[in-house]
Amino acid sequence: MNEKNASHSPITLTGDSLTIEDVVAVARGQARVAPLQPGDRAVESWQWVKRVSDGGLHDEDGHPLAVYSVNTPFGSRAFESVFETPEQSQWLSRNLITSHSAGVGRYFSEDVVRAAMLIRANTLAKGFSGIRPGVIDSLIQALNADIYPAVPEKGSVGASGDLAPLSHLVLMLCRPPHGPDLEEESGEVLLPFDPQVHDPAECVAVESAGGQSALKIRARAKDIVERAGIMRWVLQAKEGLALNNGATFSAALAALAVHDAENLVKSAEIALAMTVEGVRGYRDAFFPQVHRARGHQGQMTSAANALRLLEGSNLLDGDQSTDPQRCPPQDAYSIRCAPQVIGAVRDVLAWVRTIVENELNAATDNPLIFASEDAADDYYLPRLYKAVSCGNFHGEPLAFAMDFLGIAIAELGNIAERRIFRLLTGALNHNLEAMLIRSAEREVGMHNGFMIAQYTATALVSENKTLAHPDSVDSIPTCEDQEDHVSMSPNAARHAREIIWNVQQIVGIEMLCAAQAIDFRLEGQEYVQYCEADAVKKGWRKIESAVAPTLGAGTQAAYERIRALIEHRHRDRVLYPDIARAASEVSSGNVVQAVERALGNPLG
Repeated sequence: MNEKNASHSPITLTGDSLTIEDVVAVARGQARVAPLQPGDRAVESWQWVKRVSDGGLHDEDGHPLAVYSVNTPFGSRAFESVFETPEQSQWLSRNLITSHSAGVGRYFSEDVVRAAMLIRANTLAKGFSGIRPGVIDSLIQALNADIYPAVPEKGSVGASGDLAPLSHLVLMLCRPPHGPDLEEESGEVLLPFDPQVHDPAECVAVESAGGQSALKIRARAKDIVERAGIMRWVLQAKEGLALNNGATFSAALAALAVHDAENLVKSAEIALAMTVEGVRGYRDAFFPQVHRARGHQGQMTSAANALRLLEGSNLLDGDQSTDPQRCPPQDAYSIRCAPQVIGAVRDVLAWVRTIVENELNAATDNPLIFASEDAADDYYLPRLYKAVSCGNFHGEPLAFAMDFLGIAIAELGNIAERRIFRLLTGALNHNLEAMLIRSAEREVGMHNGFMIAQYTATALVSENKTLAHPDSVDSIPTCEDQEDHVSMSPNAARHAREIIWNVQQIVGIEMLCAAQAIDFRLEGQEYVQYCEADAVKKGWRKIESAVAPTLGAGTQAAYERIRALIEHRHRDRVLYPDIARAASEVSSGNVVQAVERALGNPLG
């Protein structure tokens, strides 16, 4: 999804105020980030780390103070030795980044990488990490210069954070303390493919934000970063760990997933409303008193949105003062219970949003550097610092949130596919021909209409059932059993993102089918039995009515948006371009925006 946002004012990072909307503006809209203005905590924690590394602090016996990860090794090898010189800490930081650059698979899309760069800079700006402000600012400069590091998707278990992807991310900004600064150890960046300059055989296909593939050229990062005038640093004590320790890629994926899921829920409600008109359904199940009687906020919001979208439609049966005329006086569950299902998804999303926005502003590396005023009690003397070994890098909050989000969005697709089935089934769609294709008498049975579109939706629903298996219930010990429980949060977030993409296709297919059904309703055409010349026939027939059929204000806008891009299907033709266009209208938010403009204010 391309959401250019050049007019967005620069975002200032404080470590406390980053929002999902900020992440989307930077990741997809290329909004800029203001130069870092480090607070006192950030400066003083770095200065304390430097004193420890330089040997300027001593224990009660007069020996240089040993502080985990500052002047000692990491993980299971901690305190095997205490470094005698700052250069040993420099090499440890350098070796940490190079050895942990061990990811595999296709590369993260550019929006995910940009989101991760922003979130990591914000985390470090909190001031608990003991890193020089200039290193943070180089990360911001690379982001503002639109430098796109090549970061493989797979290789993180979500504890200690997203070590492998973050190491790939920051390779471009660091160099060895001395000796050759090898280009092949500076990481890679991805550049736009220029057919006039580049050989297509040398390209890699990278997924874009909208799920499409774009060709990129890999290049050594060293030259690109230096040509942009961005400093590449010899990392000091603890700085390597500050840069790569934390569930930042999990958070980046999660923030974008929440944004996309919120748009998708609104799109699903629009598709629902179009389907209700397509099958000439019932209004009663959306009445507000029904949903107040149960009391779930998401359910009340979803039902209210459906009524707003359908306001003005005369295709539905029943209203607040009139009982439905047809029997049975109710739609199937996939329509009648849609507010209960979509509303439950809304409630899950509201909880997930709080978890993710908290994580955007969290200190997530280890150890964290606390001054006395940050301590839980007054044991520490004024301005005394302590490095606290902790587990804030563990991605479990994000793993749970993304697992739950994936399950909820999978259900959104599950119920949408059932509505597609109803639209295409002659016995269920209220007098429309099966597969929503009109056949001339001599062509009966020659056209397949939207039959296979439902197969496609079914395949995606089935895949989502596998993808929705929770990743957070899995853990494989690492690092000689020192890291004996991990979260698998990046897997959960990647799977949630893939489920969202699948459901965008499903909802797009529902809109396609509903628009086809609406065409027939607006023409006053139904597929019915009728008498002609003393014979009973079955086929399309004009239904005489004194009142012209009308759509709801919201569904009219959605229908016009779809029909502006995709024409009515009079006969069989290649179907996949129409599905792609409809899904793109869903994923881009274009349908939602068109509807909200028509309604005059946003959907709830």
